[in-house]
Amino acid sequence: MVKEIIYFAVLLEGANTGASKKVEDQANLWKKKGHKVKIFVLTSEKFLLDWKDKSDYIVLHQGQGIKKLLNRYKVSKIILSSAPDIMYLRDSFPFVLPRKNSKTRIVLEVQSKLHTEVFARSLVLGILSLFLDFFYLSKMDKFIFVSTELSQTKRFKKYIRPGNSTVISNGIALERITKLDFSAGANQFELIFLGQDGQPWHGVEQIIELARALPEFKFHLVGIYEEKSNRPQNLFFYGHLTEEKYRSIAKKCCVAIGTLNLKEKKMKEGSSLKLREYLALGLPVIIRYSDSDFMEFRDFILQIPDNEEPITHFSKVVEEFTRYWHGRRVSRDLIAHVDINIKEKARLSFLF
Repeated sequence: MVKEIIYFAVLLEGANTGASKKVEDQANLWKKKGHKVKIFVLTSEKFLLDWKDKSDYIVLHQGQGIKKLLNRYKVSKIILSSAPDIMYLRDSFPFVLPRKNSKTRIVLEVQSKLHTEVFARSLVLGILSLFLDFFYLSKMDKFIFVSTELSQTKRFKKYIRPGNSTVISNGIALERITKLDFSAGANQFELIFLGQDGQPWHGVEQIIELARALPEFKFHLVGIYEEKSNRPQNLFFYGHLTEEKYRSIAKKCCVAIGTLNLKEKKMKEGSSLKLREYLALGLPVIIRYSDSDFMEFRDFILQIPDNEEPITHFSKVVEEFTRYWHGRRVSRDLIAHVDINIKEKARLSFLF
């Protein structure tokens, strides 16, 4: 039976991030399954033009201050007034949701510990988010968590009932990503990191320390703008790049670097889209947390203990891992279970 799903996401960093690509991949797959899908996006003014090619999206500027809340309310009201079968939300700063038609079910996809992030930015906003949370979460019909850890947080305890929640870790459209071949020289050992500024859980400062400890290796930081302080000569900052440009850098690399400071969010388990993109490219990954889809040992994931030890204490292990993977790529067969087709089959089954 054909269902109407309206996807509402706050995506402040533009159309080329992992989160934005995931939204598009999900929507495309739902359409292939025969459902009617519309996408509403709130983004920052800086990245409005980044969405110009998404003609089938409704993209709006999220605004500043109280306007953020008002715009979320207005968009939610537009969506709910059309009475779709599903209003699908990516968790963000709590919305003030209008009254909904009884036909519509509101589903919340939870990606992170929201309050931890909000309090890190502002005490006032953190307190406001706690206040608004009741009015927000009480209107949800179903919850989808990307990790077991998130499903067990206190925030959702009084809203979870039998049958209204599930855990579906993040997936990626493997068919969309062409696996990299290898173009590095015989003695070139290079590593890549994809991220954004202003997200301390990435652990960029740990990458800088690794670069100092491993001067014979090159470290490429995409999405990160150059530090003003004295940086090691083997560390390269690129700022925001298109996928085509960062692929040319990744092609030279043996290894990718994932999240190294997830404890900043008071989390130990993650379901990073970045890790899934790395693996789809064929790059083995260094992380400092437990990934929901790779809880058992995999030789293509170097999981550094998430403790208080400096990252430099593990520089020898990083060196050995990088040298081991030089000239090799991760087989697609080993990561088939993170394909979005598998994830979305489970999601649609849960939704309907």
